[in-house]
Amino acid sequence: MNTPLKRTLLTLIILIGIVAIIFGIMFYKFKSALETLKQMETGTIFDDIFVVGDDYANMFIIRDSAQYIVIDCGNNMAMVADELKKLGISPNDVAPE
Repeated sequence: MNTPLKRTLLTLIILIGIVAIIFGIMFYKFKSALETLKQMETGTIFDDIFVVGDDYANMFIIRDSAQYIVIDCGNNMAMVADELKKLGISPNDVAPE
């Protein structure tokens, strides 16, 4: 093989290695960050603010005079409905928007 082809292949291998190392570091940081997230138990935070624990996320509910307002709608609809029942909140009372 001639020298320019060897240099090109070596450069390509080095670049692929660098990209693989960067993706490995990013994956490790992402995985570490996910492990720090904590799911809260379903319950009342304050008088009109509630939290519903979903599969891996927290759904927050604020009660105003007429309805409930949901922040971060959750992931598992069946689980959210069961958790709402624990709080005595009907899904029909939650604002659709």
